[in-house]
Amino acid sequence: MIEVSLLNEIFNLVFEVVKLLSVISVLPMDVAVSSLVPPLKARLDRIVRPEEPLLLDLEENLHPSRI
Repeated sequence: MIEVSLLNEIFNLVFEVVKLLSVISVLPMDVAVSSLVPPLKARLDRIVRPEEPLLLDLEENLHPSRI
């Protein structure tokens, strides 16, 4: 078996703890975001599309004859 120095073992232990804590912090964020998605989608479905696209309005407003 390969001998590993005490400093390397401590470094590996710290790395494993940090990795565990990052996974623990990601899970609550995933739950929070997934609980907000359905209400947000329902609100976005109620938004009515404009009759003309915004890009066409910009082109008309910036046309040289109108400036």
